[in-house]
Amino acid sequence: MTRGNRAVAQRYAAAAKKRRKSIQHVPSLPPSPREESASAPATPAAPARAASPVAVRPQPTRAAATRRSFADYAEQYRYVWKDLRRIALLVGALLLGLILLSFVLR
Repeated sequence: MTRGNRAVAQRYAAAAKKRRKSIQHVPSLPPSPREESASAPATPAAPARAASPVAVRPQPTRAAATRRSFADYAEQYRYVWKDLRRIALLVGALLLGLILLSFVLR
């Protein structure tokens, strides 16, 4: 592995480690005074437990996937066929040139 690639990989690993670390130590929000008084027991005999830091990830919402028809794609990517044809002609010409050169150079 070249030195440049290793440095990039190390930067990505450090960034990922930092993200994992920050996600694990997300402080939980203290309860509001109304929630605290409503959920507090009538007798204060039970000792209060300290809230442990728990990572809460919001659930991503996904839009419903809609299937597009082939005609939609055909209109959008019409230029691709022209490019593929041009590439095929270029490859064929180069291959033909190599074959001709192999016979000439023998």
